[in-house]
Formats: sequence, structure tokens, C-alpha cells
Amino acid sequence: MDKTLLVTLDYPPMVGGVANYYQNLVSYLPEGDIFVLDNSENELLFVGGPWWPKWLKGFVNTWRAISRYDVKHVVVGQVLPVGTIVWLISLVRRIPYTVMTHAMDVTIPYAPDVTTRKRWLMGKILLRAKWVITVSAYTRQHLIKLGVPEDKIEVIYPCPNVSGDFLWNSEDDVQFMIGKYELKDKLVILSVGRLVERKGFDMVIRALPQVLAEAPETVYVVVGEGGDRERLRLIAEAEGVSNSVRFVGLVSDKELAGWYQQCDLFVMPSRELSNRDVEGFGITFIEAGSFGKPVIGGISGGIADAVVDGETGFLVESTNVDMLAEAMLQLLKDPVRAHELGEAGRSRVASKFKWSVQAKHLADLIGTSS
Repeated sequence: MDKTLLVTLDYPPMVGGVANYYQNLVSYLPEGDIFVLDNSENELLFVGGPWWPKWLKGFVNTWRAISRYDVKHVVVGQVLPVGTIVWLISLVRRIPYTVMTHAMDVTIPYAPDVTTRKRWLMGKILLRAKWVITVSAYTRQHLIKLGVPEDKIEVIYPCPNVSGDFLWNSEDDVQFMIGKYELKDKLVILSVGRLVERKGFDMVIRALPQVLAEAPETVYVVVGEGGDRERLRLIAEAEGVSNSVRFVGLVSDKELAGWYQQCDLFVMPSRELSNRDVEGFGITFIEAGSFGKPVIGGISGGIADAVVDGETGFLVESTNVDMLAEAMLQLLKDPVRAHELGEAGRSRVASKFKWSVQAKHLADLIGTSS
């Protein structure tokens, strides 16, 4: 693989799916051939002060890093503003680059408040790129709509950070969780993610009264934190289901694995918001699948790449409470069917969603870039 520089705003210690995506890809690329320039010490953007443009510091540091490491290829972590930096450098130094895109990277040009100048700039950055990488068929179609040639678009899927490939928790650990959260003899519906409107956790809570009417032993566990927590708590209170909802907050990977092990099904009916915020893929569906759990997702964004409807789980209309309740009850009341879907999900993850496989795909592309 050509010596490569990844320039990204999202990278650990920053927390989030995009940061994890890049860290995992880097960990499987050839050591000594990949270097990372991130913003953990404000290396890419000016913070505060009268500086303009904010990315000027990033331009200087990226230029220096290319020279220092004898870089032959640059990977752009975000179309804007990182793409602006690398595009300008490419015009001068003729160095090829690859642009990585996720959800809002490709949907934001359609937002009403995006300027014509920003759309023009995004087009220039994407069209000059050697490769444009994205995370799902949905985001790929958006790139095609933006005018990116199909033959330069490649999909590199996110893969599980927490998977069922090995045993995370002992029987004592499991019994502790059951006791702490009063789960004995309960059916557990699980959601994992940031507590934001897009994830659709409010729809699950609104569907709970119908579920509890037929399966009163059901408990809904929500793992994660975010600004929507209080609103979700109030919805649970208004729906009269507070005693059946557990908000457990942020957890370690070990405890998260425990929740995947304990749940009977995983649900995240994500929806697209008016500001074009949308689920680009849905890595938690893949994580749940790796533990052999059936999944239910919303018909939105790139979720269809993560959930194969009728094979690994069900896709439902994101805001249709009745449809969601029916799908959850179908799996809770038919454990044989639920097991079949879960095992199909486990097999799919094992064959397709491995970081080593996805990183090799990226390395092969970069290796033929010059």
C-alpha cells in the first residue's frame, strides 16, 4: 500500500461511530504505511480568535505531514472542511486522495440552508478524488445524485466493535445484571445509541402499551446517553410504561456485550429528520446480529444494508407505532422464528462484516492509486 495520511476531525479519544470506524480501519492497515493527522490537539482547526478560514492551520499541518512522512496518498475523513484542505493541496502537489463519506456528508447538500458555494465546493472535492468511499448503498446513491461517477464509488462497511465472537461475560456477570435491573423471567427489548430524536427510541416507548397488553413480562432497555433522555422519560411516564423502561446510560464494551447477550430482540426505528439528519448505516444492528439476535429497524437511510428484511429481522415504517408493535410482538411470541432470524444475522456478520476484510478493500484501492 502507498504511504497514506488519514486527515480527520473524528478520531479517538473523540467518542463516536465515525471515530471508531477510522481507528478500526487504521488498526488493520499495514503498520508504517498509514499515518493519522487528527484534531485532538486542534491541529486542523483554529479554536477561538479572529482566524479565517478556520481550516488554515490544518492546511499547513497537512502539507507538512505529507512531506514529513513522504505520503503518496491522502484519505479525507470529512468532505468539509477537511476535503477543502486536501483538495487545495492536491491542486498544487498533484497528490491523489480518497474521500470518506458517511450520512450527513452526502445528504447535507439537499438541506435548504446550505449555500450554493458550499454545494459547488463539495462537488469539486468529490469529483477530483481518486476514490469516494461510503458506508451503504443508500449513501452511494446519494453520491451518484451529486454527480460522482459510479466507477469511483466504493462501499466499505462499518463492522462491530463489540461482537459475539467470544464470551464477554461469565454466568456471575449475567446474574448480576439480571438482579440489578430486575430482569428475571423478563422478555428484553434492547436499543443502543445516542439518545437523539433520529434514533426513534420514542416510537418504541409509544409502542410499548400494545406490547405489554399481550406480553406483560416485557422490559425495554435503552443503552446510551444524549439530549433526548428527559423527553424520552416523560413520554414513558405519559404512556404509563415507566416501570417497564430501563435507561442504563453509557456502559463499557463488556457490559454492552452483556446487554446484547441478554436481550430477546434489538430495535432501532431510526427516521430521517427535516435537517436531513439520517442513519447512514446502523452498526448496532450488526453488533446485535453478531450475538445471534433478531433486529427491527426503520425504513430510513442506509438501514436496509444492515437489516435484511425477513431474513435477519424486519424493517418497519419508522413512525408507524402499530406496525412497530406488531413486529416486536411477532418476535417476542415466536422464539423459534426469532432464533432463525438471529442465526441468519450471525452468519451474515461472520461472512461480511469483518474489519480485516474492509481494511484490505481500502488498502487494495490505495495500492492502485498512483
